[in-house]
Amino acid sequence: MDPAPFDQFAQGLRSLRDGTDALAAVDVQHARDRLSEQIRSGDVSLLDLQLGFEPDFVYNFPFGEEPLYAQLGRFQGGLLALNDAMISYADLLARLAGNEVVNQVTFDQLTTDLNANALRAANALDLGIGGDDSALLSTVAVTAFRGVIESKRRAGLAGAIKDVQPQMAEFSNKMVVAIKFLATGVTTDYDDQFRAIVGPVAAAGGAPIDDAVIEKVLTLNLRTQETLGTLSALSASYRRLPAAHEDLIKAAG
Repeated sequence: MDPAPFDQFAQGLRSLRDGTDALAAVDVQHARDRLSEQIRSGDVSLLDLQLGFEPDFVYNFPFGEEPLYAQLGRFQGGLLALNDAMISYADLLARLAGNEVVNQVTFDQLTTDLNANALRAANALDLGIGGDDSALLSTVAVTAFRGVIESKRRAGLAGAIKDVQPQMAEFSNKMVVAIKFLATGVTTDYDDQFRAIVGPVAAAGGAPIDDAVIEKVLTLNLRTQETLGTLSALSASYRRLPAAHEDLIKAAG
């Protein structure tokens, strides 16, 4: 069995993870910047940001609403966990396709870690699915993969991959929704920055517009257009993920 398609699938997922995480980090930073401005202007009190603590390492914001940057940080963590779960699964496929020996202990630990990441993502991203569906590798799929490992033959790999196809489609759909959410953060930040730049110009009436102001607007527009273009490309890649995964069934057949 040619492992190349499986390696390419795993590498593609790594690229998606890195791109998504980088853009999510930008959203978090922009939210922190806006909060800093609100504190400086007096719209938000620093006292509202004091943390409260509960058992089992849980923290909260008992004196005010949870800041947006904290919500986005949790969202970023969920995206990372989901992508890591997908990558772990893809790496498993590549190992099996390459006839690498995977013992049961290793497989069981990988499955536990993989599904834990998927569950963490489901909670952080509010995927709206529960039970066995929140696991990337369902009970049926785990059983199928165990059969492949125990037999030391790869004849059943296509069937095992097919068992994961519904979960892959579901997680892919949720990532597309997540990308749209990130895009909302980008456009919100754009509107805030645009108003901050152009507001003084509007207040000055018909006075000549400084070249520096024009350059700020053009730079802001270009950066936002590029970011939205990247998000669009990521969304398209996530949409293609189920089809790419289905191609692996054929590659394993």
